Amino acid sequence: HIEVDGGGGDFHVVMPYSMVEPIRELLDAGVQSDKMETDVRWSSALREEIMDCPVNFRVNLLEKDISLRDLMELQPGDIIPIEMPEHATMFIEDLPTYRVKMGRSEDKLAVQVSQEIERPHVVKTDLAFLGKDIMSELENDDDRDD
Repeated sequence: HIEVDGGGGDFHVVMPYSMVEPIRELLDAGVQSDKMETDVRWSSALREEIMDCPVNFRVNLLEKDISLRDLMELQPGDIIPIEMPEHATMFIEDLPTYRVKMGRSEDKLAVQVSQEIERPHVVKTDLAFLGKDIMSELENDDDRDD
């Protein structure tokens, strides 16, 4: 089980049996004795590697709707009036994560994080709910057969 910043799930490494079979005995040897120590070391190493992964982020300053007619008639030099919002949304890997303010740091444009956007700790998909519904129906059918 892996948890990263409020989300998580199971991480499975899958290999064909034909790859593992030649070294099966080596894998079985010593598994019982140092399993906990290996798991802790492996988890720590995996976490360190994950923390160094590059992550994409973007900031949406604003969105404005205009008609297709107005869009088609745009010419160089045309001005589109806008009102700048006080905050913008920072997306990390397409997930809205922070409310930010635009500003400057030294001579460069910058954003300042002002608030973290709350996310549910557990994200359930329709498929997970569907799976539970099907399992409960099967259990109910088994109960009726008795």
